Amino acid sequence: VDPSWGYKEKPTEYEMTLTKYLKRICPEAESGARLDIAYTSTANRFIVLELKKPGLTVGMDALIEQGTKYSRALKQYFHENPTSSPFPGGPPMIDIVFIVEKQPVYSSFLAEEYDSLMKIMNGSIRTYSDLVNQATRIYEDYIAASHHAGRIKGIVDGL
Repeated sequence: VDPSWGYKEKPTEYEMTLTKYLKRICPEAESGARLDIAYTSTANRFIVLELKKPGLTVGMDALIEQGTKYSRALKQYFHENPTSSPFPGGPPMIDIVFIVEKQPVYSSFLAEEYDSLMKIMNGSIRTYSDLVNQATRIYEDYIAASHHAGRIKGIVDGL
């Protein structure tokens, strides 16, 4: 949906369970790890889309905890399954994108700390409305470009 995530290179994984890998790298983990959507981009990055239920208020601490858990579980997974890695010779870059209804609200005093923690896990937060607005803009750009290309094709065909 977002061009910055890269185009999909391999089939999309839905509800990928990584609990056993999480438990191996973090035996004290109290809960498991199940990714909502994951795919490999053409840039050999492993993209995780974590969809939060609309209407659910999610805090930054919860997102960072979940993202860290996913990042660790994936690193263990790729360590144990090196042929699954889209990056030859090692684990891929992992991007974790949380899609929420509303951006988490927190004190400005914590912004630098949260930004650092999100950066460590290559995490980002997008809202559903951001994605819809972006898709609409891209589609409108595509329609305009198609119309323009059609006019050029007509001129070339007339030569």
